[in-house]
Amino acid sequence: MKFGYRKFFLGETSSDQQPLESVAQIFEDRVKNSKSDNPEFEDLIKFSSYGDKVLVQSMDRLGRDVRDLTKNISLILSKGASVHFINENVNLTAIDDHNHSNEALNLLTSLANFENAVVKRRQAEGILKAKMLNKYSGRKPQLDHNKVKKEFSKTGKASLVAKNLGISRMSVYRLLKK
Repeated sequence: MKFGYRKFFLGETSSDQQPLESVAQIFEDRVKNSKSDNPEFEDLIKFSSYGDKVLVQSMDRLGRDVRDLTKNISLILSKGASVHFINENVNLTAIDDHNHSNEALNLLTSLANFENAVVKRRQAEGILKAKMLNKYSGRKPQLDHNKVKKEFSKTGKASLVAKNLGISRMSVYRLLKK
């Protein structure tokens, strides 16, 4: 059976932008914000089974980044279904004698790891640069040191202080050391 999947971002309304050939059912998610879930994609995973084919207009509609894309492709392939990306003309099949799909998925996974490493390195460089310019002070403290000390002098027990202030005992010990 053929299924279609569409994802519409803010401002997109027309399904003409993501044409799909005739399919048994189309699942459409509408993204409202950056942390939006994809209930229709989850339904697609539930409905798909061995031998099914999922058509998607382009790779950017199936994942926010390479890591998310590989995770979603793996979910579809784990059900025994295949994925076809129309714009990129890429077919990934769970049942492939030549294992080209496996190689493509491995490549995507490698790219996801590469992308993640680059982001972390750039973040570390930015933090280091900001520290050198005295513009980085880290996260603002959530609790006042004096408040913890005052509460500890009342109760005398770190576990009670932690419970009263809604923090961990280790945080109490760390703040009392200061």
